[in-house]
Amino acid sequence: MRWLFVLLLVALTGCSNQPTAEQLLERYLEASDNGVLEEFDDLLAGSALQSALRANEVMNQLQLRQVGSTRFHSFEASSDTEHIFCLDVSQTRLIDEFGNDLTPPERPEQIPMKMRIEEFGQSLRISEMDIRRFSNC
Repeated sequence: MRWLFVLLLVALTGCSNQPTAEQLLERYLEASDNGVLEEFDDLLAGSALQSALRANEVMNQLQLRQVGSTRFHSFEASSDTEHIFCLDVSQTRLIDEFGNDLTPPERPEQIPMKMRIEEFGQSLRISEMDIRRFSNC
């Protein structure tokens, strides 16, 4: 009987260590804002990982860097694995190698987004992240 209790306790403790979808998104945005690409493998998978790596590759090729912090709001679950939110990029700027601000003046400050969370091994990761077309924040 003790073993059953110990196994149940271990199982419950293991489940509680999983980040929520919101926490996973916060960690990804922080890693992305700070250029810590090494953390992407722990946070992203599938098309989300490929898109993030490709975006960083393009930024490097164009000799651009992002400054400022990306935030989100209006986070809600649309299903068990899908979530919608508004990405706030109003505090970010694109800077070239000479320090010039190349942020497009017509860039929207709020972007409606959706993401999918999936389990890979024993951890949750963002597997898809896309713009919600025809939606508003």
